[in-house]
Amino acid sequence: MRPLDRLKPFLPLLERPSRYLNQELNARCRDWEKAVYRVLLLFPDAYEVGLSHLGLRIIYHILNDQEGVLADRTYLPWRDALSVMEREGIPLWGLETGRPFKDFHLVEVSLQQELAYTNLLKAVEISGVPLFARERREEDPIVMAGGAAAVNPVPYAPFVDLVFVGESEEAQVEMAHIMVDALARGASREERIELLSTVEGVWSPAKGGGVRRRVVLDLEKAPFPTRVLMPATAIVHDRVTVEIMRGCSRGCRFCLAGFQYRPVRERGVAQILELARDGLISTGYEEVSLLSLTATDHSGIHHIIKAFMEAGEASFVSLSLPSLRSGTLTEDLIQEIRRVRKTGFTMAPEASTQRLRDVINKNITTQEIMETVDKVFSAGWDLMKLYFMIGLPTETREDLEGIAHLVKEIMARAQRLSQRRPRLHVSVSPFVPKPHTPFQWEPQDTQEAFREKIDLLKRLISFGRRSSKKRRGSWGGVELSFHNPRQSLIEALMARGGEEAQALLLEAYTRGALFDQWGETFDFSLWQGAMEAVGLNLSDVLYRTRDMDEAFPWDFVDIGVTKEFLWRERQRAMEGKTTPDCREVCGGCGLCDREITHRKGGGETIDLSLPPFGREVTYRLRVWLEFLGDGALYSHNHFVRFFVRLLRREGIPLAYRGKFNPQARVAFALALSTGMESLGEPCDLFLTALVEPGSLATKINPLLPRGVRIIHEEEASLDAPSLSKLVAAVEYRIHIPPGLLTSPFPSYLAQRLESLEGMANLEVDSEGGTISFLALPVKGSFIKPYQLVKEHLPIKEGKERAVRVLRRVILDEGELGQGSLVRPV
Repeated sequence: MRPLDRLKPFLPLLERPSRYLNQELNARCRDWEKAVYRVLLLFPDAYEVGLSHLGLRIIYHILNDQEGVLADRTYLPWRDALSVMEREGIPLWGLETGRPFKDFHLVEVSLQQELAYTNLLKAVEISGVPLFARERREEDPIVMAGGAAAVNPVPYAPFVDLVFVGESEEAQVEMAHIMVDALARGASREERIELLSTVEGVWSPAKGGGVRRRVVLDLEKAPFPTRVLMPATAIVHDRVTVEIMRGCSRGCRFCLAGFQYRPVRERGVAQILELARDGLISTGYEEVSLLSLTATDHSGIHHIIKAFMEAGEASFVSLSLPSLRSGTLTEDLIQEIRRVRKTGFTMAPEASTQRLRDVINKNITTQEIMETVDKVFSAGWDLMKLYFMIGLPTETREDLEGIAHLVKEIMARAQRLSQRRPRLHVSVSPFVPKPHTPFQWEPQDTQEAFREKIDLLKRLISFGRRSSKKRRGSWGGVELSFHNPRQSLIEALMARGGEEAQALLLEAYTRGALFDQWGETFDFSLWQGAMEAVGLNLSDVLYRTRDMDEAFPWDFVDIGVTKEFLWRERQRAMEGKTTPDCREVCGGCGLCDREITHRKGGGETIDLSLPPFGREVTYRLRVWLEFLGDGALYSHNHFVRFFVRLLRREGIPLAYRGKFNPQARVAFALALSTGMESLGEPCDLFLTALVEPGSLATKINPLLPRGVRIIHEEEASLDAPSLSKLVAAVEYRIHIPPGLLTSPFPSYLAQRLESLEGMANLEVDSEGGTISFLALPVKGSFIKPYQLVKEHLPIKEGKERAVRVLRRVILDEGELGQGSLVRPV
């Protein structure tokens, strides 16, 4: 039995069971038996985070384009699922193939942040693969880690066979050819590891030595998926994402990404628009995100935004610019953006005073910040997100007080200019001195220092609170949040760690550390105990300034930027001197001494030609959907969003309403609880043109998740009441599997249930373990089956969701003839 089949009986009891179902549109994994080389792409975090990551999606499509190669994906199950898997001996598996982790030839792990290292260990161990690379056997897969956290792989080096440093698009093809050939001739595991280690960018912990970061020179020639993976459940970045440029030339001295991804390479405007159009057409998504470190630094950003806005206005597609820089937003640019949906604007001053912004080389002035504020709120926005750091080198109390002064001034301007009540979301994060940056020689603040600074900011910003009714941290429309300094401490230990971090990581994992990047699951006491157990001295590792010539654990990783350049930048920081954009004045970082230079994309544009949608309703189509088996395991709200996207994808003429955030007019009669099955859920589609009843199922059913299908379509009157007002009753059948009850059905059960208000046509079969009834509306609501089971049956604690509930909605205009729920299920 495959791992998922073994987990399925427990899915109704898990948080978000849809994480495990393999229901993405545009999935393309090959047939297992026809593949010579099988790769598993592991993102060691929850599904909704991992599926959002663009890099893993790109690799997935590259590998599945290669002859003889199969690439599957997997993510780390959440804690509740992991608990079941450990108890039942269920290994991690490939989402599409259903095959165990151990059956693959290579597992590529995407490590994007240091707090995910314990997750990597859990993924390996739960799959039955030895934790230490040195203990792995011939039949075990090769484990290769890569991603943003590969710039210092020392802390997790004992647990992986190989590490890839840099950008892997071209290397994926090279490695695939090597593995196909090696497997075809029966090469051993050790030989395959040796062959892979010859690829530029690959480092072998067993061999040691140095490694040079792999760089993709021409972004326009790099493969990029045109058919976007779209899940039937919500994910963190639930939209089409197009990488418009890679790298940043600004040189912010705290920013690892700014040095790690040099030089700047732009994708051409035409290609960006084509990729966005293909992604929208293949999914029906309503939003496109332009991904880069600084989106408004792209030389063709005005052309890109203008093309999107002209197409998006008619198709109700919004544009997300997650990285905007003060000083680059012109009036014309803002006017273009405001034509469609207006979400929040994000700005990252990082420091409040000009002196400290000069130290960190954040080349923006207070005047530029205020000009951006004026433009944004004058154009109709009511939300701005602001990001600051505390604990930066040379920081003073004046710099901390300056955060409150700057926020107060921004809010004052916003209140004068905004047409609605403005809001500011202010996020403050502790500084972490990252490797390969000018601040790698600097200490991190102690936990006590961070607490004092956070308390000061809370006092300064709460001082101006207007009303005692406002929630904690709210100051006249300002919401203040802080990243946990304890998490930043662990992040710094893993980012900067050497061999001492290996022992710490293993000890913390052994004690139960997991999902440390999630605030609700991070347990500092586990790490604290681990530090004591391995005798870690924080003063030596984090709380001291380093000398210029001191060796770092990560020195063997060559990212292209020289250590001498980083030291010069550190010295300039201490002198308060800024360094200009390196596309304007070369700073001599050493990277462009190779055949690597900044590249601009072409500026030509194309017509996006997206399908238009309207607002005027001329037709109302009522569809009935069935949700059985796996189809019942989706959140109602998540499924509705997915359903709307399928309708958009297939060109169904949906009508929209709403000015600032237009929404498709799709209305279900009642929400269906996660885990509850249904033989009939009515849904009204408000359309701008006729759709022949019966034609929708032909288009949509092949795209719906397993267990979900359209079973009936009919025209409904435009003047008819809303579906929620038409519900006359809900028919329920509850089946209690053997073993869930702590004692037999109570003899008085039927009498007690019959006395409930809103209960009719009750049938109780204690031998068959079923309860059937008709729920009638009482003050607009209906009996809740899971609550009924919990309150009236001797069910095992917490197991009420394990019962099987089947329902059918009945409208007062007559039943849809699908038969009775009293029949065997």
